[in-house]
This record gives sequence, C-alpha cells and structure tokens, in this order.
Amino acid sequence: MIDLNLFAKILANDNSGYIEPGDVLTEEAVSLLSDPQWKISKVISLFKKHCWEGKELSVAVICPICGQIEMRPLTKSQTLKYLNFIRKQRTGSIPQDEIDKWCCTKCAAQRQKARKKIEQKRKQSVLLAKAKATKEFINYFLDPKKKWAIEPCKWWITLVNHYVLADEHIIAKYIRQMPYSEFLKTPYWLAVAQRVKYDAKFRCQVCGSKENLNCHHRSYEYLGYEITHRSELICLCQNCHQLFHDATQKNKEGAKG
Repeated sequence: MIDLNLFAKILANDNSGYIEPGDVLTEEAVSLLSDPQWKISKVISLFKKHCWEGKELSVAVICPICGQIEMRPLTKSQTLKYLNFIRKQRTGSIPQDEIDKWCCTKCAAQRQKARKKIEQKRKQSVLLAKAKATKEFINYFLDPKKKWAIEPCKWWITLVNHYVLADEHIIAKYIRQMPYSEFLKTPYWLAVAQRVKYDAKFRCQVCGSKENLNCHHRSYEYLGYEITHRSELICLCQNCHQLFHDATQKNKEGAKG
C-alpha cells in the first residue's frame, strides 16, 4: 500500500526512487501526484530508476467526462502522460485530442459514435455540394448555346475553378453522350482549346503557322477528361489538322483491308 504522507514528504524533500512496477496508484495517489504545486521533475523522481521496459503500474484512471474510475495497467511513460493530463484538466486546458485516451469504455464508445455521425453528415454534405456543382457545371459549360461573358484570357481559370468542385466522371460521361459537333461549341471546349493554343504560343505545333489554328485530340481515349489530360491535345493549323485526320482515316481503311 502506498503511503500518501510519505509521498508528500518525499516531494517536499526531493528524495527519490519509491514507485516500482506492480504498484497501485489509487485515486488519492493520482490526485496528489498531479497536483500542480509539485514540479513534474519531483514527481518523476518518485519512480525507481531501474528498467521499466515491459513493466506496468495499476493506475486509477478517472474518466474526464463522467468521472467513472477504471483501474488500468499503464507503463511508466503512460502514467506520467496521464498525470500531466490531469494537471491540464485542473487548469482548464484539456487538449481535446487527449480526452478519448482517458475516457471510460462507455464514454469512449459514445464519443466514437458521435464522431461517426458527424463524419457521415460531413460526407453527405460534400456529396450534395459536389452533385450541385456538377449540375451547375453541365448546365453552363456544356451547353452549346451558352457564350462566355468574359475575355478569353480568363476562360481557362474560370473553367478549372468550377471543375475542381464537380464530379469529373459524371462530366466525362455527359460529354461522351453529346454529339461531337455540339460539344465543340460548348464554353468547356472553347476554354480548353484556347488554353492549348496559349500553351503552344499560338503556333501550329507541326509547321509553326499562326493562321487558322485548331485544337486536336491525339486520341479520343480521354474525351471528357481534357482538363486533366491536356497533354493529349495539340495545337494545329487547319492544313496540318486535315493531314492528321486524313492519315487517321487511311490507317482505319488499311486496318479493314
């Protein structure tokens, strides 16, 4: 049995080396050792200095929520952390991330359940916001009848700022269901094409011409994902663009033959 009066004398006189593995720290002992009047260095001096590796104390852990006491096996390091937690609790500066560690089983389960509920609501809110942003993106940027109301230099950043809030897969699916000729009229494609031309310094990337520039898909594997796969697009003049399509057509005919 631990002598609390002895503890008080030791703390006052700076003696050391009394608490050892297997001892029981009762609620009263915890209250004394966590008293802010004692320097933590003096509290540490109460623990015997022999090896504590793999050894534990039985400590009365008081739930910070309901006050229920549970006797827990704690290492020396864990015990000191708990005593420091009680010190903080007494001064009203309890770190919220430490509360769960010292809650009783019942309160810990309730807090976990509450967190899951909050997380579910957060995820639902995120999904609803994404669905709304996706609908708004489709209604404006993928409507061939809509026109940009700002200068071309702002098209790309405006498009991307709305795109990151939306569901890229739903957008890609919507684009792939559109008639391609209609897709090419959308604010989405106009902004993408303008950006590709800008990256190419408004020159054909084959012949260097500045006339009649087009934006060309190298392949249609990433149709609908142009924003995240801009490297699959190339800036071509009308002549080079036609040559690319003619070559593609010949390859198709050759494959059939």
